[in-house]
Formats: sequence, C-alpha cells, structure tokens
Amino acid sequence: MRDNFEGDTEKVSPFYLQFSSICDIIIIVKIKEHIQQTFLYCKFKKNGGINNMQFKIIQHDLLKMPKEYVMAHNIDSGETAMGAGVALAFCKTFPSLRGHCKLYASEHNHQVGLTCRYVSLDDRVVYNMFTKPHVWKSAARGMTKEEYHTNQRNCLEHLKSQMIENGETKLAMPKIACGLDRCEWEDIEAIIKDVFKDTDFEIVICVL
Repeated sequence: MRDNFEGDTEKVSPFYLQFSSICDIIIIVKIKEHIQQTFLYCKFKKNGGINNMQFKIIQHDLLKMPKEYVMAHNIDSGETAMGAGVALAFCKTFPSLRGHCKLYASEHNHQVGLTCRYVSLDDRVVYNMFTKPHVWKSAARGMTKEEYHTNQRNCLEHLKSQMIENGETKLAMPKIACGLDRCEWEDIEAIIKDVFKDTDFEIVICVL
C-alpha cells in the first residue's frame, strides 16, 4: 500500500503544488493582518477603550522634521514622474528615491492604492503613496473625486500597516492630494482621521 501511495505522490501536478504554495501565502498574509489588528485592539483596551491618535497642522518645512518622524506624500504609479511639487523636493533631497519607487511600481504592475516604503542612507523613512495611475491624472481630470478618495484611503491603510510592522508612530505629511491633484482638504483630512482613528499615532501636517 505504501509503495502505491508513494508512486501517486510522484505524479502530483505542478499546478497543484503551485496552488498549494499560493494558498500558504494567502494564509500567512491573513494571519499577519489578524496579528496587526489584534495589536491595535490590545493597545485600544490598554488605553481604557480610548485611542490617543494626535492630529495637528503646523507651519514647518516637512523635510526638516525631526528624524523620528516618517514622511509621506502622493505620487503616480505609472511614470513615477515626481517632477513637481513636494515630490520634486523629496527627489532633490533623496536622489535614489525615484528609482526605488519606479522599481517598486514595476514589480507591482503599477497598481494604485499601494504605498512604497523608502529608507535613505541616513535612515530617513519616506512613504510614497500611489494614488493615481498616471502623472497627468487628478481628481478633476481623468478620474473622479470618489476614485481618488478610494485610492487615497487604500494607500493610507497600506501605510498604516507598514508603520505598525516597523514600530513607527510619528508621521509627517503635507496637505496631500490638495495641490496638483485637486482634492478638497476637508475630504482628505476626514479620510486620514478615519484611517488612523484606532491608533495612538502622532500625525503632523506640515504647511509653509
């Protein structure tokens, strides 16, 4: 009987083995998501059911924020142009940033709604949120405001999960989506607060 069984295993389809591997990966991802949510819930209970997320707007140069703050901004996933606005300032400060984002976008089929984490040589962390598929698109051109808001929320969720994974709790951003991408700050602020409401993060919005 054993010989027959062993003979059968040699004929297992490569597709079956590949399918099993994919299932294993999905299970691992789901377990990881559950652990992250459990971590947030435990912190919530520890604080007596009250989350201590802090949100403030200050007049300060984003790129001169203290090192303990990770930074974030919006870019496109298609061309990763980064040739204007805050993105250009980031590229000038971190010369290898654009190449890193371009490679990440290519490896993920230029999918929007993802956030690319970059760490500089001096250990500054920049999160690059892919909120639109092409540089020329905005909430007023080539996509609806609702589509942009959905992409922004997905990027922020991905950003939050990576911050939790890396033990980061301080985030600095500009008024994302409200310059070239034509969103209303009141809408974006509401999305940010909703995404991070179950954390104890400190979120600082920098304006000049």
